[in-house]
Amino acid sequence: MKRFLYAFLVLGVVGMLGAQPALAQKKGSKSKKTAASKTKRKISSGAKIGDRYYDNEEYYLAAEYYNKALKDDPNDFYAAYRLGDAYRAYFDYNKAEKAYGKVATSSAAKEFPLSSFWYASMLKTNGKYEEAKPVFEGFTSTFQPANDEDKVMLEHAKLEQKGCDVALIEMKKPQRDYEFKVLSRPVNSDYSDYAPAIYENDSSIVLTSARPGAKGGEKDPRMGGVFSDNFRFVLNNGVWSPNKASDNFDDLNTIENDGAGVFSKDKTKYYYTSCAGEVCQIFLSVKKDGKWQKPVALNANVNAPSYSSKQPALNALGDTLFFVSVRPGGKGMNDIWYSVLQSGGDAKTGENWGTAVNLAAVNTPYIDMSPCYYAPEHTLFFASNGHEGFGGLDVFMASGEAFSKVQNAGLPFNSNRDDFYFVLGEKYGYLSSNREGGIGQDDIYLYKITTKGNSVIAAIAKDSLGIAGYQSVSVEGTLVDANTQQPASDVTVALQDSSGKTVKTTETNNDGKFRMDNLAADQDLTVAVADEKNAKVTKKGKYNVKNVKVKGSKQKSSTTLFENIYFDFAKADLRPEATKVLDDLFEYANQYPEVQIEINANTDNVGSSDVNQQISQQRGEAAKNYLTQKGLDNTRLVVNALGSSKPMVSNNNIVGRQLNRRVEFYIVGGPGYKATTMAYVVQPNKASINQVAKQFGMTADELKALNNLDSDELQAYKPLRVRRIGEEGVVAPVSMVESSKKFKGASSKTSGGASASSAGPLSDGEELYTVEPQNTLFSISRMYGMTVDELMDLNGLNSNQINVGQKLKVKRHGDAEASTDGSTYVVREGDTMYSIATRFGMKPQELKELNGLDSYMLFERMVLKVKK
Repeated sequence: MKRFLYAFLVLGVVGMLGAQPALAQKKGSKSKKTAASKTKRKISSGAKIGDRYYDNEEYYLAAEYYNKALKDDPNDFYAAYRLGDAYRAYFDYNKAEKAYGKVATSSAAKEFPLSSFWYASMLKTNGKYEEAKPVFEGFTSTFQPANDEDKVMLEHAKLEQKGCDVALIEMKKPQRDYEFKVLSRPVNSDYSDYAPAIYENDSSIVLTSARPGAKGGEKDPRMGGVFSDNFRFVLNNGVWSPNKASDNFDDLNTIENDGAGVFSKDKTKYYYTSCAGEVCQIFLSVKKDGKWQKPVALNANVNAPSYSSKQPALNALGDTLFFVSVRPGGKGMNDIWYSVLQSGGDAKTGENWGTAVNLAAVNTPYIDMSPCYYAPEHTLFFASNGHEGFGGLDVFMASGEAFSKVQNAGLPFNSNRDDFYFVLGEKYGYLSSNREGGIGQDDIYLYKITTKGNSVIAAIAKDSLGIAGYQSVSVEGTLVDANTQQPASDVTVALQDSSGKTVKTTETNNDGKFRMDNLAADQDLTVAVADEKNAKVTKKGKYNVKNVKVKGSKQKSSTTLFENIYFDFAKADLRPEATKVLDDLFEYANQYPEVQIEINANTDNVGSSDVNQQISQQRGEAAKNYLTQKGLDNTRLVVNALGSSKPMVSNNNIVGRQLNRRVEFYIVGGPGYKATTMAYVVQPNKASINQVAKQFGMTADELKALNNLDSDELQAYKPLRVRRIGEEGVVAPVSMVESSKKFKGASSKTSGGASASSAGPLSDGEELYTVEPQNTLFSISRMYGMTVDELMDLNGLNSNQINVGQKLKVKRHGDAEASTDGSTYVVREGDTMYSIATRFGMKPQELKELNGLDSYMLFERMVLKVKK
C-alpha cells in the first residue's frame, strides 16, 4: 500500500517501512550512497533506465524497467536488487521480499551486503518472524560498517531482530477484545487517510487525507496522489457522514499539505500542520462566534526557522505542546519535542511557547512521531520504528518519570505493517494503519478504550476446518502468569460461538494446562481466557499462553450420557442423591483417565433468561467443584451453562419443570457407559418410601442408600434415583408421562375472565408464571416482589380465584423475601408446617387456616402469612 507522507510527515523519507535509517542531518545534507554501490557489475541498459525513473521517484516505472532487465537476464542481480528497492518504495512488500530474496540467497549477496537486511526486513514486514530471525542474525554477524550510516544500519538490524522476538511473544499472549475495526466509507477511502483528531464525544473527528476533493487538487510529483487536507466527519445514528458545518473550518486548508492536528480541551483552538514545499509548520486557529479564524503560525521556539515542525499534541491543561521536528539537537530522523506555555503572548497568537526540549527518553536515531498525551493515565502514546516492534512503525506508550518507561502497545494496535497516530477519547479511540485488510492505502481504525473482559487464546474458523475435512476439533494449551511466568492455575477458559456467547467453560489445572475436546466443527469458535473486565489499553494482560494446539479430527463429535442430577427451584445446591451420582462419576473418570466430561447445566423456564443463565452456570460450577475437590483435574471438566434453552421435557407442569432443572454429564472419549438408574419425580399420592421402592422392584433400604437418604420421609415432586428397568431412558416412564400432562381441574376461564392457558402478549420486563398447587395471588406476588393489586391489574383479574396451570403475567421487582415486619415467611428446603408454626409460636392448624391451605403440604419458596 502506498502512502502520502513525504515532506509533510517524514521529511525526505520514502515511507516508514521503506525508510533507510540515517543519522540526524543538517538541513540540506543528503547521503548519495546507494545500497548497491559496491557492485562492479556492468549495469544493463534496462536497469539504467530504471535508475533514472527511481531517482525521479517514479517507482512504478522504475520497477517496470528493472523487470524488463531481469527478463533479458535472470541473473542480473543489480536489477533484482533495485527492483526490491522500487517495490519497497511503493509499498509492495510481498514482491520486494521476493526480489531481495533472489539476491540475498545467491552468490551475489556479497556484492549487495544490504540485500540480507532488506530481505529480513521484508520477511518481518510480511509477518514471517520466524523466517526473518536467522536472516537478521546472518546479517548482523557478517556486515562490516564502512561509515556512520552503516553503523546505524547495523544497530537497526539488531533492533529489528529483537523485534521479531517481541512479535512472537506478543502473538502468543491472549488477545483482549477492544472491538477493534476499520471504519467504513466515507471516513476511509481508496487513498491515504490518517491522523485522526477527536473533536467532540468520540463521534466527531478530523482526519488528514490525500483523497480527491482536496483544495487545489494538485498532485504530488513523487507518488501521483493529491496534496492532503483536513477532512471532517460526524457519526449520527451509527452512520458516518461528512461534517458540512458552516464555520469556516475548510478555509484552513491550502493548496499544499495540511492536516495532523489536535483540538484544545474546550474545542476553541485547533493546532495543526501546514506545509509550504518541504518545510512544515504548526499553526493555530481560534474559534470565535462560531467561526474558525485565520490561522497563525506558532513562535520560533516551536517552528524553528528552516526546519519542519508538525503533528502537535496537547496535555489536558493545554500548557504543554508535544510535536515532531527534524532540527539540530535531535537524535534521529524525526524526534518528539515539547514546549511549555510561558506568560505573556505575541500579538499574532496570544501565546508564548517556551524553548523546545527534546523528549530524549522516547526518541531514537530513527523515526519517532505522532505523539498523543493521555491525561487520565499520564501516558504519552507515540509511533516509532526505533524501538523493538512488530513491523515498520509501532505504537508505544511512555509513562513514569520523564516518560522513561516505554512499552509496546501490543496487539491489536500493532501489526507487521505501519501503525501510527494513536489517539484516545472518552470511551473510544482511533488509530491509523496500512495493515492488510483495510479499505485504502492508510486507514482509520476504531477501538474501545476498555475491554469486554475476555482475551482470545485461539480462533478456530469453520471454513479452514471444512477445507481440511475435519468434523470435530480439540484445543489445549498452557497459561502462565505474565509477570512471573509461573503456571496460572484455576483460571477460567471459555469457548465462545460466532456471536460471542460463551458455550463452554473449563479451568486450568495446577500446571496451568487446559483442554477442550470433541468440539463440533460446524461454526467459528473462539477460545478465550477470563481477564480483567474494563481493562484499559494502558494495562497489560495478566496471562501469557504457551503451546496452544488445535487438533482436527475427521470423526464427528460424539458423547455418551452418564446420568443427570436435579436441583430445587432457583437453587444450585447439590441434593443428597446428586452427590451419589457425582461419586459414581468420579470413580468412572478415575478408571478411564483419557475421558473428558462435559457438564451441561440447565434450568426450567420460570424467571428471566439472564437469571436462568446465571443459575445454570452456578449449577454447573457446583458439580465441577464437587468433582475437583475429590481430586479430578480441572482440564478434564468443561461446563456448558445453557439456561432454559434446552428443556428435556415440557415446562407446562411442576413435574416437567423439576426434570428440566438438571445437570447432564456427557463422557467424551473412553468406553461407553451403561447407566443402572433413572430419575423418578415423587407423586403426591405415592409419597411413601415403601410404595416407591416396591414400584421399582427395590427395598426401602436400597432406595435410601441410592439417594443418600437418612429418613423415610419423601417430599412430593422431588427427584429420586430408582432402579432402571430394561432399556428405559434417564427418566422413569411414569415421570415422563406426568411431565406431559396438564393439571386436572384447570378451567378454561378464571372468574376474572382470564384464560387459564394464555395471558396474552408480554411487554418489556414481563414474564409468564404457571400457577402451581397451593399458589395464591399473595404468594405469587411475593415471589416476584409485587403487590396483589399489581398482579391483578397486570392480568385483568377481578377476584382472588386462580386455577392450577393458569398462565399469569408477572413483573419481577425483586427476589422473594420475608417481609421486614415479620408478617410473612418464605418456605425453604427442609421446612415443615410444624417447624414453621413452632418458630412463630403458632399451631400447625392455625398456620394452615391463616393461609387458606387445604393440606399440610408445603413447597419451596411458598410465601406464608405468619401473623394475623
